[in-house]
Amino acid sequence: MGPQELVDAIESNCDNLAIERISIANLRLMFGADDAGPARGDVGPMLEPLIALKERAGVSNALPEQVGATRSMTEIVCVQNMYNLANRGDDDLIDHLAEEGIAYLPFFPFGDFNSLQSGMLEDVAQDLDATPMQVALA
Repeated sequence: MGPQELVDAIESNCDNLAIERISIANLRLMFGADDAGPARGDVGPMLEPLIALKERAGVSNALPEQVGATRSMTEIVCVQNMYNLANRGDDDLIDHLAEEGIAYLPFFPFGDFNSLQSGMLEDVAQDLDATPMQVALA
């Protein structure tokens, strides 16, 4: 998706929702070959049109240096990356964002498109009289 397509998509969402603006728009950074996770790339060309439309902005699927580059261009209120029991690579980023008062929103908290599979998770869930997914989310 190019910068103008991004603007058009946001404006279309506003029209479809009968609202003047979207409170937060997360820019999903997709620089990798399979777009499955964060990859190096320049956030500027996609972020600049979003900044022009924004009241508040966030980024999604971002590496720590991309979060820094984004923050040098505009204030952000959140970062949304994949994070779950099996994918804990953002622990340092989460701590840094918390110190800065920026929200971290995990996506795929149950693990990709498939639920997490773990005997230990099932054992803990059984001990707590909960489901494995409730334990994973907690």
